[in-house]
Amino acid sequence: MAYSIIFDPNVNLEVTDQIDWYNSKSKGLGFRFYKNLQNQIVTISKNPYLFANKYKSTRVSYLKIFPFAIYYIIFEETNSVLILAILHTSRKPLDI
Repeated sequence: MAYSIIFDPNVNLEVTDQIDWYNSKSKGLGFRFYKNLQNQIVTISKNPYLFANKYKSTRVSYLKIFPFAIYYIIFEETNSVLILAILHTSRKPLDI
């Protein structure tokens, strides 16, 4: 059974900014970033325990092609996953 995905409100803005930035570098690159991100979120939804805890109860999943990490928390009681942030891997990690 897949877990439902909930996004922190700031995540949509972060993703939109990254899509725009990649599209400014090369036509269609933003779409490739988005598809890679979407595929990784589906993987998290199907098996959220696949990725290790990095910060207390926060898990991190890395995109396969782009240098980004998805930070998330699992809520077993509601079968949901809260995505806290999607950050470039060269940025400072979240203070969680």
